[in-house]
Amino acid sequence: MERVVRECDRVAVVGVGVGVGALESAVSSVLRVREEYGVKCAVLLYTSRTVSTVNRFLELFRGFSD
Repeated sequence: MERVVRECDRVAVVGVGVGVGALESAVSSVLRVREEYGVKCAVLLYTSRTVSTVNRFLELFRGFSD
């Protein structure tokens, strides 16, 4: 988890009521979308009930860059 966060220094991830596994999965999703769509920065806000919507939420950031 620590390694993932270090690699993700330009992405803010705010989790509420989720375990480390779910947070790591969400961060990995952010990194994957950044790589695929050239996203430079993203902010992800989620709760334990919305972790499954991570990829849909990230679609909002597809066209954003520095």
